[in-house]
Amino acid sequence: MADTKKIELSKGVYTVIDYADWGKVKKLKLYAAVVSSKNKELVAQYSFKKNGKQTTEKLHRFLLDCPKEMVVVHLDGNRLNNTRANLVMCKRSAAKEIRKKIVNPKNQKKRRTYLKSVA
Repeated sequence: MADTKKIELSKGVYTVIDYADWGKVKKLKLYAAVVSSKNKELVAQYSFKKNGKQTTEKLHRFLLDCPKEMVVVHLDGNRLNNTRANLVMCKRSAAKEIRKKIVNPKNQKKRRTYLKSVA
């Protein structure tokens, strides 16, 4: 993790990014937001004004400049790990299959194989 930067968010949590992205991120006022009320999962995001309206964007989408029709999958399942090696941009239809292969502990062999194939 020598080439990563740990950034403190609200709620006493941290997000991790690649140090190369620090110049792009350092001016953002990042905070932790709950994305799943069921399991209290947190994500790093920031707020900004667009066309006079307050809006938010998730950090992982910002880092990959992700278009609306695409989604970003965190390969390790940790939405606060925003290092480039942990992020994959794909179509929504593919995201479900990727998550099945990489997050399910029963599929550790598949996960290692998949991670090698996307690296």
